This record gives sequence, structure tokens and C-alpha cells, in this order.
Amino acid sequence: MSKLLNVILTCALIACLAFIYETNPYLFKKKAAVNNYQKTINIANAQAKLARIHCTDEATKKYDSTTGESMKAADEANQCMTNLIVKELGKGFAIEYQDDLYNDIFYLQQMVTKLNADYYYLNAYCKDNCGTLGNQLWRGNLLDANEKILAQLIFLNTNQNPY
Repeated sequence: MSKLLNVILTCALIACLAFIYETNPYLFKKKAAVNNYQKTINIANAQAKLARIHCTDEATKKYDSTTGESMKAADEANQCMTNLIVKELGKGFAIEYQDDLYNDIFYLQQMVTKLNADYYYLNAYCKDNCGTLGNQLWRGNLLDANEKILAQLIFLNTNQNPY
């Protein structure tokens, strides 16, 4: 008997909550805003990932699979991502701020490049053993950073509110 009573009370509680939601959705506004925020972030991340795939595919079509050609393709893919970043900057920022923001992003890209190039090429385990491989690996990490930057800008331009 008590299990049946629990089921009935649970159903009644669910029905009451549904009624409250339907008649007063403002009580649930915060949750809806959080879900919308997360949905917008997910969309921005997906768009940035698609942009990266597009840039990488377009660049790799032009070059063969040798190490030197792969480095050229990776550099071209990163330039493609940088162009998309600049385009997104143009959508969400007044022209007087765009140069400073681009310079900040360019500086960040340089730091990612330097850190990862040093990490892959100058460490004690790689010294005199890695050949050109250390010169190639950081390019993928720069693509990761560019994808994150692009996703943040897409999110800002879509959401039109940084919070």
C-alpha cells in the first residue's frame, strides 16, 4: 500500500510542478537562461570545429604528404583560421578596437607557437633526435588555440552578451 501511495504522491508532485511551470514560467527563467547559454556555447564550438575541418581539408588538398608539404598545409590551415578570426572580430567590435584585439590574438598565437615549438623540439629527450618532426607538431596545437579563439568570438557574436 505504501508503494502505491508513493507513486501517487510522486505523480501528483510532477503534475503540480508542470502546472506551476505552465502558469508561471518566470520561476524557471534562470534555468532556461543557463540552458540557452550552454546551447549557444555548444553551437559556437561546433561551428569553430567545422571551420577548422574546412580549413584543414582545403589546405591538405594542395600539398602531398611529405613533411615539408605537410608543414605548408598546416601553416595554410592556420592562416585560414586566422582569417576567420579576423572576420569574427569585425562583426562584434568597433573598428577602433579591432587592431588592438587582432594584435593581442597575434601575440597569443606567437606565444602558443613558441611554447609548443620549444616543448616539442628543444627538450632534452628530443635534442638531436627529432629531426623536422619537432618543427611540425606545434602547428596542430596552434590550430587548437585558433579553434578556441574562433569559438569564443562566434559565441560572443551569436549570444551578443559575454556573460
